[in-house]
Amino acid sequence: MRGILTALLCTLLLGGCTTSNDSTATSGSTSKTTTPVSTSWAGGWGTQGPPSSSAPLPPMPSVTAPAEGDVATVARQYVLDNLMAKDFQSYKCPPLDAGTAHCWAPYVVDLTYSSGVLRVVFQVDRSTADGEAIGEAGARAVANFIRLGSPPSSLSVVNWVEATDGAGTHIAQESVG
Repeated sequence: MRGILTALLCTLLLGGCTTSNDSTATSGSTSKTTTPVSTSWAGGWGTQGPPSSSAPLPPMPSVTAPAEGDVATVARQYVLDNLMAKDFQSYKCPPLDAGTAHCWAPYVVDLTYSSGVLRVVFQVDRSTADGEAIGEAGARAVANFIRLGSPPSSLSVVNWVEATDGAGTHIAQESVG
């Protein structure tokens, strides 16, 4: 094993090298003998032979992406669980957040997913400062739930969270990664 590591390091760092073994002759003088180190399969693997395995590798599991509707449903339940709420419209914001953009959850009307983007639909007027602030806070909060929490594995396909108004017009977006 040590010979293989030496050969690999020599190949990468120096483009090839030799190893030396010290041996003491009977007269007490020291002489060095050099042995070239093989750096390719054609030269062999030295005395240890090629790496072998006793069992074949198992087949790779097939990876299938979850259906887009399933991602939105799982995301909806995951966000509600994090808010400790049964649904968005009846969610009561903490007293310090009430009346501020941090109280975004009661404005959520739907979640959809397509091509890596989880869209949170808000019932707000995007052209007002309050509507824009609620969309931004909601997108940031949902992205943080996914990024910093322990989401179900089916949410690993979500790369962005986008806040939109009821007409589907963009308000804000937040990267999950």
